[in-house]
Amino acid sequence: MKSFVPSRLQADDTAIVVGAGGHARSVVGVLRDIGCVIVGVLADGGRPGEALPGIEWLGDLAQAKVVLQHLPNAVCVMAVGDNFQRLRIMREILATCPQARFPAVVHASAVLSDDSSLGQGVVLMPGAIVMAGCRLAACSLVNTRASLDHDSVLAEGASLAPGAVTGGRVSIGRRSFIGMGAVVTQGIRIGEDTVLGAGALLLQDLPDRVVAYGSPARVVRTRAVDEAYL
Repeated sequence: MKSFVPSRLQADDTAIVVGAGGHARSVVGVLRDIGCVIVGVLADGGRPGEALPGIEWLGDLAQAKVVLQHLPNAVCVMAVGDNFQRLRIMREILATCPQARFPAVVHASAVLSDDSSLGQGVVLMPGAIVMAGCRLAACSLVNTRASLDHDSVLAEGASLAPGAVTGGRVSIGRRSFIGMGAVVTQGIRIGEDTVLGAGALLLQDLPDRVVAYGSPARVVRTRAVDEAYL
């Protein structure tokens, strides 16, 4: 059985980068490795400046509909690091531009199992590993050298930071974030909008909307759904 990827970025695609921060710079590197043409960037706050040198600024996010009308063959690539904002922005673009296409982006060095599934807007960064039977929902992210083991789930907008590792049958809820170098043991369930800190060792389930860290990890406080963590 082949992996289910509804749309995957190809070298002959023309891409619009959505976002202009540090994560966008890393995503641009992936797009250039794939070999696709980057036509420009959509981002709030004016021109992207030093973050994305040499890439044309196409307009603010509110101008997405006009931009996509002028570039009907271009695909959109989500390049926003914050989980809440990344999922919000993709949904808002799709609400005003239902024809917009958000292909999955898979770096050539990523390992993707044959029976995994990737939703729209998913990004697998260099060295990412997605093992057998995993399901990655829309706008989720597996960052550099992070690993999602067999039969695990990343819900919409969830992400693994660089070097994060999970065991098998792990479920990570909508917009939740697993910090750099964190380890999640097998069978763990993590709720929505939850943050696991860098270097943590998680041995028990976590509820919605909490921050946990330590080894072993413990819940230290609650958090708001849209609270920044980067």
